[in-house]
Amino acid sequence: MFAAAVLANDEAIEAFKSGDVEKGIEILKRSCEDGNASNCNVLGSLYKNGYGVKRDYSKAVEFYKKACEGGFTKSCVALGLMYEFGKGAAKDKNRALELYKKTCNSNDQDGCENYKRAVEGKNKFMSIFGF
Repeated sequence: MFAAAVLANDEAIEAFKSGDVEKGIEILKRSCEDGNASNCNVLGSLYKNGYGVKRDYSKAVEFYKKACEGGFTKSCVALGLMYEFGKGAAKDKNRALELYKKTCNSNDQDGCENYKRAVEGKNKFMSIFGF
C-alpha cells in the first residue's frame, strides 16, 4: 500500500508540473479511493480552494470525510471548519466540536485551538443571551 501511495504521489506531482491538472486530479482520486487518506485530504483542499478545479465545498467535505475516516487528523479539523461555518454541509457546531475534540485528543494542536475557540464562542453567545 505504501509503495502504491508514493507512486501515486509522484505521478500526480509530475502531472501537475507538466500542466496536466486533470490527470493529476484523476491520479489523486484513484489513490484516495484506494485508501490513501493523505491524497483524500489534498483533494479536499483543492476543491475547497478551487485550485485546478472549480471550487466545490460539497466535494471538499466529501474528500475531507474520507481522509478523516482514514485517520488523517488535519482533515478532521478542516471538516470541522466546514461544519462550523456551513460550507458544503449544513451548519452543525456540535459536529464541528466533536471533530475538533477528536483531533485534540490525538494531540493535534489545530484541533485543540479550534475546539477552545468554538467552545468559548458558544459560551460567549450563551451568556450574552442569558442561557
